[in-house]
Amino acid sequence: NRVKKIAQMNVRERVIDILLYLLKKFGHTNNLVNINLSRKEIADFVGTTDEQVTRILSSLKKEGVIKIVNKKIGILNVDKLKAEIIEHK
Repeated sequence: NRVKKIAQMNVRERVIDILLYLLKKFGHTNNLVNINLSRKEIADFVGTTDEQVTRILSSLKKEGVIKIVNKKIGILNVDKLKAEIIEHK
């Protein structure tokens, strides 16, 4: 079921899903997720290109949902991210 749901997500939803997973799995300090992954590593996880991940992260940052500090990602609005992928959960 989980694989089927992920397959039905678009790229933005898969990136959001991995961000929420990383937050849940590794926690956060100072609102920054406690793992440092490159854009390429995130892209590999979600099955897309690092350029696409960069565009999506930039878009989420402009929307005020995440912040990026020294290549670490901070999630500012977990509820908004969850709402965007709720139909797939």
